[in-house]
Amino acid sequence: MQQIGEGPAVEATSSSVINLYSCRMVRASKTATEDPDVPGAVSAAEARLFHDIVRKQGPLPEGVRTVDLRLGEDSSGAPAVWIVIVAEDDLNPSDESIAAIRRLGEKVRSDVLSTGSERWPYVMIEAE
Repeated sequence: MQQIGEGPAVEATSSSVINLYSCRMVRASKTATEDPDVPGAVSAAEARLFHDIVRKQGPLPEGVRTVDLRLGEDSSGAPAVWIVIVAEDDLNPSDESIAAIRRLGEKVRSDVLSTGSERWPYVMIEAE
């Protein structure tokens, strides 16, 4: 099992997608604000909230390298968060591995929904 890293990586931006969380974390950027003026921009409080959701999941399942949260707007212009599970490239993953990745994605998605955030959570799986 791989342990999730420490501290949030935050960049407040008005562009479509930012990388919020990965195993190699850096401290919060000074550009993050408590009350962003730009629609779709991430506040420092929102970044911390999403970081904590991923961090509380504990150790990542075997074969999962990292979990990225990308914030921005979806194709309809609504605020969104993409939960990107980055897994090792495996041409024949076990049923247990697939189930563990799905559980992780659904748990993070459910936790995001329970925050009352206006961002809709989408789950994606990428192979490296």
